[in-house]
Amino acid sequence: MPTTFNFVQRALVGATVGSLILTACGTDVPTAPGVRAPAFENASTALQSDAASPFVVLGRSAGLKKDVTVSASIGAAGGTLKISSAGLTLVIPPGAVTETVNFSVTALAGPAVAYEFAPHGMTFLKPLEFRQKLRDTNWSAAALGGGYFKERGQVNNDGLTAVLNENLEATIKDEADVEVDGKYVTFGIWHFSGYLVSSGRSQS
Repeated sequence: MPTTFNFVQRALVGATVGSLILTACGTDVPTAPGVRAPAFENASTALQSDAASPFVVLGRSAGLKKDVTVSASIGAAGGTLKISSAGLTLVIPPGAVTETVNFSVTALAGPAVAYEFAPHGMTFLKPLEFRQKLRDTNWSAAALGGGYFKERGQVNNDGLTAVLNENLEATIKDEADVEVDGKYVTFGIWHFSGYLVSSGRSQS
């Protein structure tokens, strides 16, 4: 039976569900205004320090030829950013921020399933949802997780490894309502900047 990521176990405050969708390739447009939250210290239990630990990065079947970026102004009402060509959906739930924020997501060029998010260093009142499609990747039923990195230089596209600053747990779930044959990896994000999908520690 598929499992789902339990945000209630991780959130510092209760979360409500709601999002507005952006589509990629020139049709990624905001469907609601948004607002920026002041930065604050967040004692999230979803994150564990893992500096200097090499991890295997999930790879794309065909690497992106160049960076792909989408952006939108989203605030207290919540919203969604989507990069269809990279298989990523980022959900900003209602109440995650309190003032208008110009969110942007960049899928990094190359085979690594890795992204940069902005504004850099921003924290949130509720966790954002990172959802990555696994179709068109090298996933083969192995356990998956999420990882936070501060600089894109920590991601090695040639060897599909990365040095992480934080290691996040993640769950795999069926999303028949989104795509009948689709499977995704999903985890929560409490702060920006870089995130990727990992498949365990490197043995090298």
